[in-house]
Amino acid sequence: MAELVSTGIERLDEALIDGKGITMGSSVLIEGSSGSG
Repeated sequence: MAELVSTGIERLDEALIDGKGITMGSSVLIEGSSGSG
């Protein structure tokens, strides 16, 4: 099983993989306006 790691952003972790973060070694593209959150 792949290791899950925190993004360091609690609300983002909650939205990803049952609130546990992202899979180590994966790529994540985050899109949005600057200062939007």
